[in-house]
Amino acid sequence: MTTLDTKQECAGEHRSWVKIKGRAIGWIEGLIFYKSVIGSKHMLMFPPAWAIQAQAWEQVQHVVHAIEVHDRETGITYRISAADFEQFKVEIDRGWGRQYYVELEHWATGEGSTYGG
Repeated sequence: MTTLDTKQECAGEHRSWVKIKGRAIGWIEGLIFYKSVIGSKHMLMFPPAWAIQAQAWEQVQHVVHAIEVHDRETGITYRISAADFEQFKVEIDRGWGRQYYVELEHWATGEGSTYGG
């Protein structure tokens, strides 16, 4: 079950935690869904992509306008609009439950360019 915790005050901003089975997998601040990940562990290698648990996306898709995934190893932040995520998402289940992934070429990096160049 995916839940949105009650809003918590965080450095002057309101943060709503997104949880699956009691485990926080990201948060919403403003109109953005954030995930902080370890790229070597969480990035799909084939195809190169970022994935979000289907339950989480189905819960937050009508609340957010964008998604940001921050890779703590590289320091790179990847961003995609919710509309683009919805348009390009592909469902997958590789043993961790249903997820939706979008290939890296559709994500913008912190520099504002798309990952794929």
